[in-house]
Amino acid sequence: MKELNWFEKADFESIYKANKIPKQFNYHVDYWLIGKGNGYVDAKKIGPIMFLILYIVLSWACLFLAYKMEDYTYLLTSNTFTGQSRLDFIQSRLTYYFENGSYNRFIFGLFLSVLFFLLSLHFTFSPYPRPVRFNQKNGLVYTKFMGKVWVADWNKTKVTLWRGTNPFTFIYSTHRALAVCLYSLDKNNHVIEHVVLLSGINNNRLDDIKLGGDPCVLYWNWLNQYMQGAKFESHVAKGKSSKKTIPDPKIGRLWILEKLLRFRGYRFSKSIDQKAIELDAKIRSVGRYPKFTVSEVPNNPFFTWQYLYPEREMPNPDGTLASEQPREITDPVQLKIIEISDQLAEKGIENIYQHFRLYELEAALVSNKVKSNEEIALIKLYIEEGGYQYKETEEASLHALQNSDEDTINQQAILEKLKQQATMDRAKELEAIVKKQGITKSYRDYTLASLKKAIAADTSKSPEELELIKLYIELGGYEGQR
Repeated sequence: MKELNWFEKADFESIYKANKIPKQFNYHVDYWLIGKGNGYVDAKKIGPIMFLILYIVLSWACLFLAYKMEDYTYLLTSNTFTGQSRLDFIQSRLTYYFENGSYNRFIFGLFLSVLFFLLSLHFTFSPYPRPVRFNQKNGLVYTKFMGKVWVADWNKTKVTLWRGTNPFTFIYSTHRALAVCLYSLDKNNHVIEHVVLLSGINNNRLDDIKLGGDPCVLYWNWLNQYMQGAKFESHVAKGKSSKKTIPDPKIGRLWILEKLLRFRGYRFSKSIDQKAIELDAKIRSVGRYPKFTVSEVPNNPFFTWQYLYPEREMPNPDGTLASEQPREITDPVQLKIIEISDQLAEKGIENIYQHFRLYELEAALVSNKVKSNEEIALIKLYIEEGGYQYKETEEASLHALQNSDEDTINQQAILEKLKQQATMDRAKELEAIVKKQGITKSYRDYTLASLKKAIAADTSKSPEELELIKLYIELGGYEGQR
């Protein structure tokens, strides 16, 4: 699987309309939300979270620099003279700085130390990055970035599938995310766009087949159903069913660095919802949301495998692999065994004879233990099959035979290729000899039918010329060589 850097254009070429996800897809949301309220959910962005490891490095660096400012830390960390208190030592050093005219340097060092210490606190305790708000009530998606509000009507925005790696970690596992396009207005009231990556970090570790599809595609389906008015399962009254019901979201900080570095909540202004509504109205009045060409989302929720895992088999829409499907049973004895086993299961009797060896089956048949007619018929069928030990031996022999057949086919293919190469080399040698004999025509371009006519029409050819024609006939003529 090709690894991509996060700063590269790592999205698929296909662009999808946000609300065009197939309804039959499964749902999935795995701690990719940071909050929810009355009629909205807030989805984490991937970018700031990927920078968390950089924040902890910067925090440590600033704290280290603050500690290493000699003129400041020397007063608190150096050894004092015998019988001198720490306060006396600090007063004497400050007097020394003042008398020698170096108090400016001391004050500047103190200022830098405090600054580095405050920066360290900022990197550690700064607010959580603003998420993207999905408002179910008004159908808008919006956030605030670089002092500007960005908004989109969910039914009029575009979605792309993003893949990349985090350059700040040593484990370059592929991250998968959704890229949602939001819009705003510039100073000239022109519509501009900004692509936001929703958090899907580390979802490459999730089991796609167990989930029923690509995690970020299923997350997209969950968001789409929510924006279309679906209710959470916990909000549906007991005993009542709803066609539009989705699983309750998992909310919180999952990654360890999220927990360590982001203690405060995120900050959205109280007027953010109203500002988003007003901006949406302005975009509609000034122009409209930009039109774009969309691709149809395939019905197979694993369609991203052709990009991520081209070396693997693409699962079926139901999450099964064709290669792992049980082979069709056509043996009448085996079919009868299955039928009787099902009959016994309906009566609550377990089929214990499938792992019995032949002598155990024969002993069970003549034992005095009371058995039903179906159970006796089942034992006889297993005896006819030779018991479990015979079945094991047969399967092992079949597997070995298949392997040997494949080896034989490969060896034959190699020998055939070598033989053909030797024939072509001999033909090249004869072409040079025949050319010296005065034969100007090239039999290489003759069809198979023409070669056969040439060898039968004239008996005055030299032995080398006849051998050359026969070799080209063996190679299949001009058509066979092509």
